[in-house]
Order: sequence, then structure tokens, then C-alpha cells
Amino acid sequence: MLYALLAGLCVLLLVGGYAVRQKQRPTPAESPRLTPDQLALVIDPTAERDRLNPRPRAPEQTEADCWIPADQPVTVGGIRLTRGLVYVGAGLYRDRRAWKPYDFLLDPTRKVNATAPDHSGRTVPLWPAYHKLAPDARAALLTWLADGADRPEVPEGFVLLYLAGLAHRLHEDDAVDDADAVRAEVLRLQAVYGDRPMVAARLAQVLAT
Repeated sequence: MLYALLAGLCVLLLVGGYAVRQKQRPTPAESPRLTPDQLALVIDPTAERDRLNPRPRAPEQTEADCWIPADQPVTVGGIRLTRGLVYVGAGLYRDRRAWKPYDFLLDPTRKVNATAPDHSGRTVPLWPAYHKLAPDARAALLTWLADGADRPEVPEGFVLLYLAGLAHRLHEDDAVDDADAVRAEVLRLQAVYGDRPMVAARLAQVLAT
């Protein structure tokens, strides 16, 4: 009988001790929840859609097919660009085997939300690609180009994307015949955006070669 009482007491002590430890255990901290704006900064808005619904591969183009010379107007996404000096098309590939277009290529088949352009650039990474931008960011980029590409407060990624196309025209396009106009545009960008470290470094690379 005594042994049974002792065994019962041990069980009660063990159960009580477990309950106390459970109460003293700190509650795990809740994982921070990102706001929609924060999510937009870390999630490519087109990646999942493009993976599930891949676009048809555009026929391959050349630089000559896509280059818009200075002062030649072109309309992209319903926005008219009058200054030229951009590549417009859907089939100018930097990686032909992977069907990856150049980042600076303005693809007129991509959606553009011209009614609500993202001028703040909250979804624009430092090194963007036009085909990966959200439609409202594309609208902001095209509006900036249409307005003269001279607004000082524009997202830095837009300047770098535009500059990438100019650099390609100067240094990798075998058919370049307007180097003076392109270089003049690079110098103009230097005057407007040369105080931004990343832009200044890229400008120096373009002008040094």
C-alpha cells in the first residue's frame, strides 16, 4: 500500500513539474509579417506568372531591327517616345539558347499600366530588366523617357537601364553609325545624374572605352 502511495505521489510530482515548465516556456516570437509594399520589394511580380504561363518565343531580331535612331518617334505601351536612342522589340536575345532578352530592350508586347505609373520606383531594383518590371513601373520608365529622361528624382534603376542600351549601342552594336549622338546623350546623363554613385561609375565605364 505504501509503495502504491509513493508511486502515485511521484506521478503527481512529475505531472506538476511538467505543467510548471510548460507555463514558464517563452512563447515563440511571431514571424514578422511583411506589408504589401515590402512584399513588392522582394517578390518579382511577374516571375510566378511567367513560370506557369510561359510566353511564346519571339522570332530572333538583330540590333538593326530594334534600334530607334535619335529623334525618330516610336510608341511603346501607348506612350509615344520622340527622342529615340532606345532598342524596341521582343526578339533581341542576350542568351539565344535560354531565350533571354536584353534587359534594356523595350518590348512593346509587354503590359503597361499607363493609368497608374509607379513614379516612386518602389518595385524597381537597382539593376532592373524591362521584361521583368511590373506594368506600372514600365509606365513610369516610358513616361520618363517620353518626358526627356531628365527628371532628377527618377529611380536610379531607370537611368542604369537606359544607359545600358546606350552602352550596348556604342560598344557592342557592329552597325553603329550614330556614335556621336549616343555619346552626347551619355554626357547629358552625366550632367543630370552624375552625382549618383552607381550611375557615375557606369558612366565612367561607358565613356572610358
